[in-house]
Amino acid sequence: QERLSVYAYAVDGVMVDSGLASLGEPVLAFARAQGVERAVITHYHEDHSGNAARLIREGFPVESTRQTSEILASGFPIKLYEHLFWGPAPAARPAVLGDQVQLGRHTAWVIPAPGHCTDQVCFHVPAEGWLFSGDAFIHERVRIFREDEDFTQTLATLDRLCALDFDHLFCAHRPRIPGATAGATGAAGGSDGKAALIKKRAWLLEIQGVVLHAHGEGRPVREIQAILQQKLSIGTDREMRRVTAGDATTSNMIRAILYGPRPRPAIARILGRLTAQGC
Repeated sequence: QERLSVYAYAVDGVMVDSGLASLGEPVLAFARAQGVERAVITHYHEDHSGNAARLIREGFPVESTRQTSEILASGFPIKLYEHLFWGPAPAARPAVLGDQVQLGRHTAWVIPAPGHCTDQVCFHVPAEGWLFSGDAFIHERVRIFREDEDFTQTLATLDRLCALDFDHLFCAHRPRIPGATAGATGAAGGSDGKAALIKKRAWLLEIQGVVLHAHGEGRPVREIQAILQQKLSIGTDREMRRVTAGDATTSNMIRAILYGPRPRPAIARILGRLTAQGC
């Protein structure tokens, strides 16, 4: 099984995402070595926000959207496999981002990017052709969704991002950076970032077409998954289904296409309070 790396980036004194809490010491050493003065967070998931509390405690200002800040402040619960893979993110309350953020001398637009989760944003630096994408990319041929991922919002986010001008895709797991080597950056042959995102969008549309056609024939989810394996060589999700107790599977992607996501109750309550407050 392919190893999934987790990246945080330092840009002109600003850290984008904060990595895993279990790697707090190396992350803090990296921040100091890179002259980091503050950090920004793309979304609440523990592999992105894990060191937000530690950075704040060490005197580094941290910023996020209001949604992300409220979720992090709540000390949100995570599932058993997430404890085993990454460990929890200690509670923190980042300051709230505006529509733009300064990455040192670089001006980045804060781009809403829901789908993978409701609160996700990306940071677009048009002057440099950079997109810090959080988990809006992950891979050209994604084959599993978490239960709470929203397929419709994911496609809308990809439409929004593919309309932007960029070529460097700073993904938190699989960067796609022109001219880079796979060993240096995790980029697959230095593939073009925007092209990679366009490929992902086309792949999801292809999956959606197969799923909707099979559903129209009255096929149940299990049969639709077998059809995807046959027609698109999507592969099996057996190991991820076992490890995550069904939270990250191909069948979740199928259900998201047909019926929508299954929000995590604790996160839904926090976001519901924000909606009630008009935030």
